Amino acid sequence: MALTFIEQNQSDFRLRHLKRLPVSGAFHTNLMKPAAVAVKEMMTRIPVEVPLIPVHSNVDGKYYKNATQIYKQLPKQIYSPVKWEQTMHILYERSVGTNFPKTYECGPGRSLKTILKMCNAKAWESCFNIKA
Repeated sequence: MALTFIEQNQSDFRLRHLKRLPVSGAFHTNLMKPAAVAVKEMMTRIPVEVPLIPVHSNVDGKYYKNATQIYKQLPKQIYSPVKWEQTMHILYERSVGTNFPKTYECGPGRSLKTILKMCNAKAWESCFNIKA
């Protein structure tokens, strides 16, 4: 109902483009905060260890350094915007002259590869899409 109102009155709100997204939930929005509370409570019952390989948080793009950070950040991923661009800058930071690793985007679409091209054109050259 609210979306229909906004669509019918988009000029009043000075909105030029509107597009409904085909999603099953309000993921990465404040509407998901109650779910994050449940996840945080559930996480107190499971052991979490430092990852053996770098695992990056969607909240800030940085890799988890310890279990305390995982317990704190992981529930926030449910309602926080995904920081793909920041994560890509961190992942592809290299000294001048250092080659970029091959990167594979798996699944339909090429959205991550497109973001990589905007962030780092040199890294994009060694990025490949693998269709699911």
